[in-house]
Amino acid sequence: FAYPSGYYNEEVVNILRDEGFKVGFTTVRGVNDLEVTDNLKLRRINIGAETPDALIRLQMCPANLKTQSKIASQFPSV
Repeated sequence: FAYPSGYYNEEVVNILRDEGFKVGFTTVRGVNDLEVTDNLKLRRINIGAETPDALIRLQMCPANLKTQSKIASQFPSV
C-alpha cells in the first residue's frame, strides 16, 4: 500500500494490517532494517528519471546505507 501523500498513523496501519495488507510505503526518506522495521511503515529513497546513475549507486552503497539507517533512526516516523 502506498499511503496517499505519505500520510499515515497507527490507526491506519492497524486497519491495513487487519485487512491483510503485507507492506505499506511511506514518504519518509531512508532505508529499512528489514529485521526490525514494521513492513507497513517502510521508508524509501526517491529516484526519478533525472537522477544520475552515480547518485543512485551512492545511495545504495553499503557504507552509505549504514549511515542513512543511523540518521533515519534518530527521526521518528510521521
